Amino acid sequence: MIFLSNSEEETIKIGEKISQEVIGKGDVVLFFGTLGAGKTTLIRGICKGFKCDPSIVRSPSFTIVNEYNCLTKIYHVDLYRIVSLEDFESTGIYEILKNDENIVLMEWAENCPMALENSIKIYMEIVDFNKRRISIEKNGK
Repeated sequence: MIFLSNSEEETIKIGEKISQEVIGKGDVVLFFGTLGAGKTTLIRGICKGFKCDPSIVRSPSFTIVNEYNCLTKIYHVDLYRIVSLEDFESTGIYEILKNDENIVLMEWAENCPMALENSIKIYMEIVDFNKRRISIEKNGK
């Protein structure tokens, strides 16, 4: 699946659509993209699709993990500052990943030191100032 977004509002709507058509309980979603690509904005839309107030969704750059109580529990993880396996282990992410009732949305997944093979991968690319390309890969497709 590939989407093009021309604004923050469109990115949020795409996130809502993704929440309804792609993501379910137990899913781990890995987000890839440069700084400013819109990862947190897309996550805001995904959370909105799961009946969360999108205004509470903030990048957990310093806390590493934010928890949102939506229709199902969503963990928003930001690995931007993770530089070692020890850093990763200290976040408590292993415990979160064990519960298949949770949804885990992981920004900066390229910093994840473990393979998450059955994950959904979302690639975000800046096309120009407002335009973003959002590509989704589920189960290698």
